[in-house]
Amino acid sequence: MLHAALLETWTAFESLATDLWRLAVDRRPKTLAMNVVCLPTTAQRSFGDDRPDDGRKQSKQQEPRIRFLDLAAHGFNVAESMGRLLKEQNRVSFECLMDIKTAYLDAFRLTEDKKHRPSEPLVQLFDRFFADLKTLESIRNLLAHRGGVVDNKFLDELRTWSPSLADLPIGQPLSVDGDMVSKFLGSVAEASVCLLNFVADWLAKRPE
Repeated sequence: MLHAALLETWTAFESLATDLWRLAVDRRPKTLAMNVVCLPTTAQRSFGDDRPDDGRKQSKQQEPRIRFLDLAAHGFNVAESMGRLLKEQNRVSFECLMDIKTAYLDAFRLTEDKKHRPSEPLVQLFDRFFADLKTLESIRNLLAHRGGVVDNKFLDELRTWSPSLADLPIGQPLSVDGDMVSKFLGSVAEASVCLLNFVADWLAKRPE
């Protein structure tokens, strides 16, 4: 039951972040969708990416065109469905925490900033909750895909974000108790509320 609670807690955050991003981009296609499609991606290893560094510099995230068949599938009217379209075409990904963070930072950039930097409050929001969310994601992946048995991959992922868990013995089942579930449930709830408030405030102050 406790394992299931952690799995559902991560799924709840992942679903909320995905749906909230899609709805926001649907509402502000002239700015948010344009930012995603036409500007260089913000994805960097400095944002906490644990994937190998292949030395590539930032590049445009998207090909700034929409295929005729994709327009036809949306009745030739994508003015209020660009978020859904970009997600359906896998032009953005929400498969992991780093993807979610990149999707938000790529979209929510300041139009008045000539350097097209992401909103600083949004950067601070992800920085504030990243360690707990990343730890929860790693626990979720361990439970869902690797039988909940601690392995080197799990320890390597958590060495930066949760040193206490990074010292667990390899080959032993991950011990989950009520305190752990409560901790991550609280972090996800707070992060979700902050993200909702940020997007609501952005949409209210930026009609275009």
